Amino acid sequence: MFYNSELFSITAKNLALFANDQVSGLASAIASDVGPEYPAEFTGAAVAVVPHFVEKAILTTPSLPGDVSARLSTMFVDEFETVAKMVCNMGGFSNPIKKALFNASFRTMFRRQYKELKPTLDTIWHRARKDQSDPLFMLAVCAIAYCEESSGQPLQSERVLARTSEAVRSLFAGVHERINGA
Repeated sequence: MFYNSELFSITAKNLALFANDQVSGLASAIASDVGPEYPAEFTGAAVAVVPHFVEKAILTTPSLPGDVSARLSTMFVDEFETVAKMVCNMGGFSNPIKKALFNASFRTMFRRQYKELKPTLDTIWHRARKDQSDPLFMLAVCAIAYCEESSGQPLQSERVLARTSEAVRSLFAGVHERINGA
């Protein structure tokens, strides 16, 4: 199914664009009690966790063999980094020097944040699966906690948990749909 390199590339790009679309939905779900005008840290936190969530969704796609899902998830992270950088550049810069500095350091910043967050999310994911808890709910809790840490605002409530959990479930369903439809 996915053994063609071109199909891998197209699917990874499609998933990266989909993941980028999911960032604002996840940030809005986390900000349910804050309102429509929420701090930029919420979006930043969502950008940080979404690639991990999509990676988990790819790896749990039942129709993909393990080696295929591992390769696709690696390609996805690279493509998501590219999309995130393009979106950040679209925001504009006050001068060309700031833009050059940002572009020169983006990959390092993205990879560092990705690597710092990965062990924590992996541990929680594996523990939830081992304990037969709901791993998607646990990812939602992690997203909220990470956003609280990033913004310094308390966000936990039943409403926020329910909306964030629904956003994570929707993200997983969307990833599986895109992979199975590819």
